[in-house]
Amino acid sequence: EWNRRYLWDKNYSETRLPEVPSAILETLSHQNFPDMILGQDPNFRFTLARSVYKTIARYVNDMHGNATIIAPLAPQNISVQLNGNKATISWSKQVDNLEPTAEPSYYILYTSIGGVGFDNGIKVKENSITIELLPSMQYNFKVTAANRGGESFSSEIVSAFYSPMATKTVLVVNGFHRLSAPAIINNDTQQGFDLDSDIGVSYGTTAGWNGRQINFDKSRMGIEGSSGLGYSGNELAGKFVAGNDFNYIMGHVSAITSTPQYNVASCSSTAIENGSVKLENYPVVDLILGLEKYTPDAVSYYKSFTPTMQRLLSSYIHNGGRIFASGAYIGSDMTSGEETEWLNKTLHVTYDKQIKTDSINGATGLGLNFDFYRNINPDHYAATHTDILQPTDNAFCAMTYSNGTSAAVACDTERHKTFVMGFPFECINDQSMRNNIMQGILSFLLK
Repeated sequence: EWNRRYLWDKNYSETRLPEVPSAILETLSHQNFPDMILGQDPNFRFTLARSVYKTIARYVNDMHGNATIIAPLAPQNISVQLNGNKATISWSKQVDNLEPTAEPSYYILYTSIGGVGFDNGIKVKENSITIELLPSMQYNFKVTAANRGGESFSSEIVSAFYSPMATKTVLVVNGFHRLSAPAIINNDTQQGFDLDSDIGVSYGTTAGWNGRQINFDKSRMGIEGSSGLGYSGNELAGKFVAGNDFNYIMGHVSAITSTPQYNVASCSSTAIENGSVKLENYPVVDLILGLEKYTPDAVSYYKSFTPTMQRLLSSYIHNGGRIFASGAYIGSDMTSGEETEWLNKTLHVTYDKQIKTDSINGATGLGLNFDFYRNINPDHYAATHTDILQPTDNAFCAMTYSNGTSAAVACDTERHKTFVMGFPFECINDQSMRNNIMQGILSFLLK
């Protein structure tokens, strides 16, 4: 339960001399570490902000004698699947269990064609729509939910591509949904946020930090200055850090279609897990895992391969499927006995250890030398730590980091093929390299 503190009636200029109606809302204490764990969590921040929005909406509507209608939550389980040159975009409503009025009355589908910006959207009454695609043009889609109260945030972005010459369709699956506070240290002697270990994942770009924490010593609690608990540098002051943009399908599809020999469909991994998209309908799957991993202190649950996804991928691969998977924590997020056995038997990889990527200079593979986003920056999320993955029987090392350790593993059997990268494909920072690497991977998987 939340403790309700006493109310103060003080002479604050923010509420005494406002140009608009104002209030001071105190919610979290910077001197309370459990509060700060929540305060750094993007999912908690959204929930808190939405509760404030609901309260203000009720106050204003009650003041004017109007009924309160709360805007819906963003649609989920989005997918786009092809039937010839027709694309069906589908999604599900996201229920707000705390707000019965937040029910969608309609949806708005936004479309981007050929790399230009999104249009102004079209209203859709149902949970799906079918449109015709122009040949050899990449289509990107996102959906919002709306009612009399307003419009939700948008869904993640999915993409489609139709080529009259294509004989095979690639399914691109986004499994990178993680939002997280930085890595937490909290034991008998130390406390704080370890940005060097994991700076976390914000919703989009953020300027959330002044600098890396330097002093973690709990015995120095309450002391001012550099010797005090929580003392930090200022090297990040005014600097923006890229987070999760939920649009990485776009880049993968662009690389796949750099030569127009494939059709492409795409979906959220949740659409796979709930059964609305079937892996077995596609000869090859590109699974995006980004920075997805289980984070113990996070408000929401994340996992690179959930038990449901493990079961579905096992069935798909062992029945002749071909999969390309990439992510920074594919091995390090799967360390229990059952999980390591699944990695060995299904993806043909063994997790060795993590590597801090500021100690290397990119990677080599498929006859190419390339780099990827390894340091935090405002343009694209960085893979500051990645996995060293070793091949099991029948598999081989397909890429190496600049220090010679294994960065990717490929497996070619009579029944199935896999290509697994220990770093995120979308972090490769040169588009021509992404195009060439993707074409090489698909040629291996589909030969």
